[in-house]
Amino acid sequence: MHRTLALAALFAALAATAVQAQSAPPAAKLGWQRTPTIDDVRRVYPRPAFAKGIGGGAMIGCDVAPDGALLHCKAFAEEPANMGFGDAAVNLAAYFKLQPGTFEQSLPDPGRIAMPMVFGMPGRPMPKLGFRLGDTAMLLTNIDFPRDASAPTHLGCITAEPPHRCEIHFITWAARPSAMAALASTLNTGADHSADVLICWVKPDGGLTDCQASGAPGRRIADDLAPAFKAPRFADDRAAVGAGPIMIALNWKPLNAAAQALKGDAPPAPAKTAP
Repeated sequence: MHRTLALAALFAALAATAVQAQSAPPAAKLGWQRTPTIDDVRRVYPRPAFAKGIGGGAMIGCDVAPDGALLHCKAFAEEPANMGFGDAAVNLAAYFKLQPGTFEQSLPDPGRIAMPMVFGMPGRPMPKLGFRLGDTAMLLTNIDFPRDASAPTHLGCITAEPPHRCEIHFITWAARPSAMAALASTLNTGADHSADVLICWVKPDGGLTDCQASGAPGRRIADDLAPAFKAPRFADDRAAVGAGPIMIALNWKPLNAAAQALKGDAPPAPAKTAP
């Protein structure tokens, strides 16, 4: 297969998987009548980003027609900025169509859907996107604080000098909340600025436990969604998960921008493309 076609095939698989796995709970009841082909994805991938080997993505919100078509789609968050991923995600949405009879009971609002579109480059880690809850998660090792309610959530060890500096290892979740659940929970927190940190320990089965948050919005996220996360056995750099807690950074600005895709009542992300 020509290299361009091989790349496009990967992009199509990533886009379809991201949407199907994370668009709405319960995912098993949400079916797709049509998803993008290799040529469709290749057609919309931002050329400047493709040429530079850059991956990214966007969170889009769309109206759902009775026949399952996605209409009036807009990008509410995109990363990296000014590389065209918002436009690419909106254009790619035209090639998706929900199966009638599968979304009426699956979507919180049968006439509205929000979906993350992730574009990755082959041979490279999937991009970590600030508007996707849980993407900015990392295993912490070389730590010396207790596993109890008194554990700190402002970790000076991250910037400390060796040997007191803790080590960070990015992770890719084995399981995570659906995008719709994550967006709805973000809206329910009431947070509108700043950031929180969520620190959880990992159970033998990969589930999260003993979660501590730096603020009330983070605690609400933990109460809503921590049971849906499942950590992998190894971090992205092959460090063993379980050697320390997992820290999830909650940057409310991009999370709230993405969450507005559920409601469609906020300005979309600026439609800018690189020259």
